[in-house]
Amino acid sequence: MAGGTMAATGATIPLTARCDRQDRLVEADGRIAALQRACGGDLPGAIAAPELLQLVRKARVYGMKLAQALAVTHPGGSLSGWAEIEPDENGCAIRLSDWTAVDHTPSAGAIADGDEEAAETRLAIEQLLAEAVLWLDAQQNIVALETECAELSPLVVRARHQRGQNWSTLFQTGGEHQAQWGIRSGIVAGIEGSQRRWHLMLAGGTTGNAGQQILIRRHEELISSQPANDEDLLPDNLLADQLAPALDVPVRRIIRLGEIMRDRLAGPLAREYVNYAGDIVNAGAHLAGLAQSLADGEDEPEPEMVPLILGEIAESACRLQTTRAARRQARFTIAYHPAHALGDRRWCMQVLLNLLGNAVDYGPRGGEIFVDCKVEGKWASVSVSDEGKPLSAQERELIFSKYERLGREGGGGTGLGLHISRRLAEAMGGSLTVTPASQGGNCFTLRLKAAETAEG
Repeated sequence: MAGGTMAATGATIPLTARCDRQDRLVEADGRIAALQRACGGDLPGAIAAPELLQLVRKARVYGMKLAQALAVTHPGGSLSGWAEIEPDENGCAIRLSDWTAVDHTPSAGAIADGDEEAAETRLAIEQLLAEAVLWLDAQQNIVALETECAELSPLVVRARHQRGQNWSTLFQTGGEHQAQWGIRSGIVAGIEGSQRRWHLMLAGGTTGNAGQQILIRRHEELISSQPANDEDLLPDNLLADQLAPALDVPVRRIIRLGEIMRDRLAGPLAREYVNYAGDIVNAGAHLAGLAQSLADGEDEPEPEMVPLILGEIAESACRLQTTRAARRQARFTIAYHPAHALGDRRWCMQVLLNLLGNAVDYGPRGGEIFVDCKVEGKWASVSVSDEGKPLSAQERELIFSKYERLGREGGGGTGLGLHISRRLAEAMGGSLTVTPASQGGNCFTLRLKAAETAEG
């Protein structure tokens, strides 16, 4: 095989470096030093990786610690992780945690162990989530379709009638050529008669072998675009009596499977997927807590008020929304501040997840979402600013109303997220407001009593 393979490595020990006030890298751990040289720079010398240089300059201009996911691609591979830049009087301290490095390594065609483990893990996850399996012959023609999903029943009929034809005839792929080469790593396609999009991934051997499968799972959920009316309202007891108990078993199963993957109890696992598994466990635990609140059956549940650090919750919320942001090539930047507040940890997380999700969905593709934590007098706050279309003064008054979406396209949504988020903020003795953002978008701010003055 010509060329080479990509060998992936990672470590739990963070990488560290320092730059001076002229943005010159003066100290660096091995991997960051290698990145500097791979991008054409020297050590010491001006920071050569544009992505790292941009983040360092921003931290220095703002005069505060910034944190965000960082990925740098260079001629020899790539280096990615969670970057924290903290400015001081001599320059900036650089810290890269949860990092993964991918290097070009000479190879006769063998797949690196880490790559193979990651591929096997991804395949296992796809198989777990698949709602249908399309069986193919050696020429990737349709053999049979298996599913228990009622929504895909028409697809089963079409697969039966189109047996022997290429699988791409069943899906709306946006181009047969793109579908043929992209299906092994996964593509998103439409299905005639279904309003949602579906994710397809080829599994089961190499092209030219019989017994290949296409795993089919939902890529997006359906949200009605029609305004709600009285007939659409849910029964009063639906959440507590029906939905919460129904969530209990599947949520516990998600948490258990995530813990098995995270702790490598089922075998070796690439570090990237260990991190994903940890996020799954955290998200499952959060959902379990919400389900328990529903099961309590209280119309107005009381918050569990405890001292908390808003920056830590904001960072966790950003991590849980990383995959969602990646779909739109958006990025989070956190101005970390040890802002101690008094509030309900689970409720704060829910508010921030909603604000971050809205910023991703309604901001521009490839945009930046800025998260800022601070303390002003007796109040601690965390704000989420986007670069989307600014709301008018009238829209800023309406946006928190029940079922209000202001006719915004994209992002789905029911118009309940901000309404519920404001109610949660007020129940904690705080507020949720929106103002114009300095960069031209919108800035949503959750404000709570600072922990030090909560009793005053």
